[in-house]
Amino acid sequence: MHPVGDEGMTFRTADQARALLEGLEVLHREEEDAPGTSCTGPKHWHVFHVIARRPGPVDA
Repeated sequence: MHPVGDEGMTFRTADQARALLEGLEVLHREEEDAPGTSCTGPKHWHVFHVIARRPGPVDA
């Protein structure tokens, strides 16, 4: 985990996020990399939006 942030938050690098998806079928993956704000002031957001599922037979 990255040492920056709040105890209730989890931080991962892009490589760590990709590693968490190993073995899954990734249906959608998007990286959001933009300046913005938080409740504590200006912040640079880098967020991963992912839709993934375990591979397997499709239910009929």
